[in-house]
Amino acid sequence: MRDVCESLEFLHASFGYAHLGIKPENILLSKKGKFKLSDLGGLSSISSVSSKTVESYYPYMAPELAGCLALSARVSSAKADIFAFGAVLYEIVTGKFFKIRYKQIEIPINLTSL
Repeated sequence: MRDVCESLEFLHASFGYAHLGIKPENILLSKKGKFKLSDLGGLSSISSVSSKTVESYYPYMAPELAGCLALSARVSSAKADIFAFGAVLYEIVTGKFFKIRYKQIEIPINLTSL
């Protein structure tokens, strides 16, 4: 899993991008035994993450991203990637699905923008 940490560090520090889609299905194991981070289609600039760019998978979404969806706020997406990766590691270590209770939020949907 060190490979995934290094990939995230590279994305965050070298390019200024966040993955925002960390989940078990996006962590692949190569034939050489290296872990690879996949599904880079949702990359977003760390400095411009807002409710319009968040496409994180809900069960692994950091609480501040859930709030971002409701409040149209800006958040630190690098930290959100780390939170999501921690949730994935929790599942690997414990064998249990990671659960977090979010306050019930109302997500406004603008149908004219769809």
